[in-house]
Amino acid sequence: SLAAADIEISGKEESFGDINPWTVQHQGCGEKGFVVRISEGFFAPTEDILEHHRKGQILSKEILKYKYGVYSEHGYENDPLYPQYYTSGNASQPSTGCSNSQYKFCPTTK
Repeated sequence: SLAAADIEISGKEESFGDINPWTVQHQGCGEKGFVVRISEGFFAPTEDILEHHRKGQILSKEILKYKYGVYSEHGYENDPLYPQYYTSGNASQPSTGCSNSQYKFCPTTK
């Protein structure tokens, strides 16, 4: 059923002008999201292998956000919820995520 779908594919009129996938994430960090939405235009055929690679990266990132509650490592200009910069004391810093040395998300050796 649509209510249980992990991924929704919408028509062009429902995509807000953007064909890239986006995740409806209403929980906190580490919590599963609501759904991944993708415009049908995202699947338009192309012969450019780099475009296929780029689309794979975009979709993978959105599925990570959805499945594992991982958030973007960047902010957006004039966005109060996900600002492009954050303030630490008197200094503004770009919102670029955290270093692997601070949080052990990935093993340092195999």
